[in-house]
Amino acid sequence: MSITFVAAEGGRECGMAGGWLRREGNSQCAVLSGMWVEPAQRRRGLALRLVQAVVRWARSRSAQHIELWVTEGNGPAWSLYLSAGFRAACQFQQLRFDSSRQEELMTKPL
Repeated sequence: MSITFVAAEGGRECGMAGGWLRREGNSQCAVLSGMWVEPAQRRRGLALRLVQAVVRWARSRSAQHIELWVTEGNGPAWSLYLSAGFRAACQFQQLRFDSSRQEELMTKPL
C-alpha cells in the first residue's frame, strides 16, 4: 500500500512526499520517500507539512515506525527530519545513482 501527497499553489504542483508500507514480521514499517519541494517554496513550512501528512497516514495504517534515507551533506533535509522527530539510525548505504556518496537511515517511532 502506498500514498503520495501533492502540494499545489495557484493550480501548480510545488511539492510532494510519498509513503509506503513494508511488513516486518508481525508489524508494519512505513517508508517516507519521494520528498521534494520546489526551491521557491522552501523554508516556508511546506516540507514539514508534507512529512507530517505521511506520518499521519502511517499511523492510520498502524505502522510501528517510519523511516527514510537522507543523503550525506544535505543539511536542510537533516534539519527538516530532525525537527519532525526522526533520529539517525547509524546505518548507511551507497547512494544509488552516485556511488561516491552515502545516505543514512533515519527513523521515527509511531
